[in-house]
Amino acid sequence: MFMIPSPAALEADNLASSYCALRAPVDSCESPGSLSSEEAIRMVALFDNEEVGSNSAQGAGAPTLFQAMRRMVCFLGNECAREGVLERALHRSFLDTVLSSFSLFLV
Repeated sequence: MFMIPSPAALEADNLASSYCALRAPVDSCESPGSLSSEEAIRMVALFDNEEVGSNSAQGAGAPTLFQAMRRMVCFLGNECAREGVLERALHRSFLDTVLSSFSLFLV
């Protein structure tokens, strides 16, 4: 017996986890006006091709997320030249990955 992800289960899981990931930053705000005094950046990254490989151009192993974070730190902090700014931002960051639906097949 092997655990094999069902294509239908993966699609449903991708949609459900994407929706929850997008709702979470919105729902975590006390009120729409509270974002004006927020010091944190709420960021969601949704990747494609995770079932076949993270190292594709659209996968999580691509440099896209890291480059986006570097640009945000440089733009918002205007401190690109200071060493360790990005590393401190990464250290204070929270990363979560979601893939929860697997179906059981007899092979």
